[in-house]
Amino acid sequence: MGQAEAIARIGTDIVRIRTRPPLKPPTPNFKGRIITESRNKYYKPVHEVHQWIRHRKDRWNKPFSPLTPTCAKKNSGDLKEFVYDEF
Repeated sequence: MGQAEAIARIGTDIVRIRTRPPLKPPTPNFKGRIITESRNKYYKPVHEVHQWIRHRKDRWNKPFSPLTPTCAKKNSGDLKEFVYDEF
């Protein structure tokens, strides 16, 4: 099969078709600019990616810290436990 030729199944028939030839790239080509912009946006150095991969498991190893404090400080700096009123 040559360039711009294809075999297609249309319904139950199998046919050979000829398509249009591929388009030529336009003269003002933006390939270089696209590659540069992509590298600026998405590129990270290899050592940085490897470091991120090595340390991604560490996100679960952080020490536990409660969401709310269990005791409050007075202005004097003494610790006082919370007291809740009962209804």
